[in-house]
Amino acid sequence: TAFQCHARNLWIHDKTRGLYFTGAQRCVLSDINIDLCTDGLVSEHASGTEITNLSVRGCSNDGIQITAIGLSGNGELKLSNCSSMNNGRYGMYIYSDGANNVLEDYFDNCSFTAQDASTHRLYTITSIVDNGSGKIRVTTSAAHEMLIGIGDIQIAGTSNYNGASKDVLDVISATVVDLDVAYVANEATGTLGLPGWDVYIDAGPSSIQAVNDMFFNGGNINYLKIAAAYNVTFNGTRLKNQVWLGDAVDDVNRILF
Repeated sequence: TAFQCHARNLWIHDKTRGLYFTGAQRCVLSDINIDLCTDGLVSEHASGTEITNLSVRGCSNDGIQITAIGLSGNGELKLSNCSSMNNGRYGMYIYSDGANNVLEDYFDNCSFTAQDASTHRLYTITSIVDNGSGKIRVTTSAAHEMLIGIGDIQIAGTSNYNGASKDVLDVISATVVDLDVAYVANEATGTLGLPGWDVYIDAGPSSIQAVNDMFFNGGNINYLKIAAAYNVTFNGTRLKNQVWLGDAVDDVNRILF
């Protein structure tokens, strides 16, 4: 907890949390390096706080967490020239606990890429057959979150199809997908792995407006999922590989690219 604090040129290494805001107001920080922590930056309440030149690397959980827990809300946090890479789960996780709102945060020229390979979304394979064109048709035990054209799919635990950098040819259903892999033989075991989400936004169970007014200007996001949110804007942001909006109807509203 801090009011009108100023800090610069910090290196934070191997801690539970690199920076932890539970009531920061009008703080200004710059030139911050965080590495090998459990979580890099955790902001539960940081009204009017600005962080410039933030680098987060190699944290075992999330690079950046922005939320509002047990407080009236978390708003007007501004990150400029930031990067979050090679973390164990998400590059940045913005979420509400359902009781408090995350409001009006700004991300200027921030990049979220290359989270750790252990964060791959893994799906159990229940069937591999010929798709009728000499490629494989794979059925998974749960909805797979794949889209046509996505690459970087990894297959493991099979007899004939293990390897990385497989491409999606067609999505047959929520649990069936065709991959650009030559068919050899039917199989019924293994796993499919997709890269994890670099940015994950989730308003939680109460209202999509619990995460409201997120503004991204420039920067890069390889894999983006907005599970539930209201009014999220991307202006000149490079959205490289995959964007997933909502798991159900009305989970998202006013998402602008």
